[in-house]
This record gives sequence, C-alpha cells and structure tokens, in this order.
Amino acid sequence: MKWLRRLFILIVALLGGAATSQLPEVAQQYRQRLGGALDEIRQIVVDLDADAAKNGLTREEALQTLSRSTENFLIDRASTMRITIDRYQNLRRQKDEFETTQPLLRPVIVMQHPDRRVVQGVLRDYVPAVPMSVADAVWAAIGFFVVAFVLWGIFSILALLFPGRRPVPPMEPRDRNPMRPQGPRGTTAPRGTVAVREGAPPRRAWRDAPPQNTGPQPSGQARRQDGTLPEIEIGSRVSEDRGTDREPRSLSPSPRASGPRNA
Repeated sequence: MKWLRRLFILIVALLGGAATSQLPEVAQQYRQRLGGALDEIRQIVVDLDADAAKNGLTREEALQTLSRSTENFLIDRASTMRITIDRYQNLRRQKDEFETTQPLLRPVIVMQHPDRRVVQGVLRDYVPAVPMSVADAVWAAIGFFVVAFVLWGIFSILALLFPGRRPVPPMEPRDRNPMRPQGPRGTTAPRGTVAVREGAPPRRAWRDAPPQNTGPQPSGQARRQDGTLPEIEIGSRVSEDRGTDREPRSLSPSPRASGPRNA
C-alpha cells in the first residue's frame, strides 16, 4: 500500500501547488479593489472632517459629541464612523505596504491584515489565471512541498499509532531448502544438517551419511540378455578348525531344481 499512499500524497500536493500558485494573482486583484475601497472611504472621512471644522471641532471631538447625545441614532452613527475611520487607516497602511513590497511577498500582506469586504469582492469575481511569473512558480513550489510534508507527517503519525503487519522479506533461493534450517542470527546451518526442534544438536542427513558395506547386492548386478543373473563363485577358503579346503559353490540354481518335476 505504500505506492497508493505516495500516489495520494503526490496528487494532493500537486493540487496544493496549483492552488497556491494563484496567490500572487489574488494579491494583485486585492490591491486593485483596495484602491477603489480606499477612495470611497476617504470621501466619507473627508466629509466628517469638513463638518467638524465648520463647527470648530476636531474629528475626535465631533465623535465624542455624537456619543454623548441622547438620541440612539446619533450614538449608532458615532460608532459606525469610528469603525469606518479605523478601516480607512488599515487600508491606507496596506496600500503603502503594497507600494514598497516585492510581488513575491504581496500575498503575505493580504494574509496578515485582510479586509473582509475586499476579500469577499475578490473571491466573488475571481477567475483563475495561468501562472506565468516567477512569483507564481515560487508559490506553487511552496504549496507543493508544504502539502506533501504535512501529509507525510500525518501518515507517519498514524503509522506509529496504528502499526500494521510488516511485510516478510523474500528468502534467497538457497534458504528455501527445508533441510537447511536457519541458524542463529539468520545464518544458514551447514550442509548435512536437518531441521530439528529448538535446542537439539543438529544431526547428519541420510544423504550425507557414509556408505555402509552390506555385502553383494544381487539386485544391483548386471543382468544377462535372457534376464538371469550371472553365477557368483565363492573361492575356496581354508577352514581354521579343520584345515581342509572347501569346494567352490555356485549360486546358480541346479538343473534338478529348475527342471520339471517327475510325476
């Protein structure tokens, strides 16, 4: 299953790299919408400052006057204007950072202080573009390796928590002989030993035992063309107790025994 896990990691990492390659284009469109939103909010703040200057007040004094009013409408208006002014300052700071930052790092600016309304507008009208710049390629590589590393770490942790059955390594051809058991530490027992129970000394195999002298074997002798065995003559030997010679005997059947019986 390792190949399936690696294939899954590769596919997901490629998808992650394709997604992160769009971040520079997203940052570019965010920058464009940021300029439009900043111009709109700037006009609201300028009008507030103008109204406060007509009455001899500063911006902060005008907001405090609205907050101390007994009318709920004016109190809510003061809260709304404070939120708008804070947003205006954040957008203006982001615009300055966009002007002084390299295109490769502009997605970081968006991720640090994203404006919710601007991001919603970008995602609503965004069309994926083909990565063509160096920044797109760098972000694609970053996404690929980050996703691959995260998935590899997850699978490694799962393997430690839930260990499965380990595959048995294949045996060498010379180790597959049941007559040659494994010795200590995976070594092969010497030739001529057979598999015995654990702790018992090895014994010689029958095929390696020395040959025993069992005498002449008639079944192993060469036969004649007619199928009969040749005669085996046993030479004369001197008897130790009588001192006489014995006549050689023939092992072939006698004519009387082999002939037909008389009725």
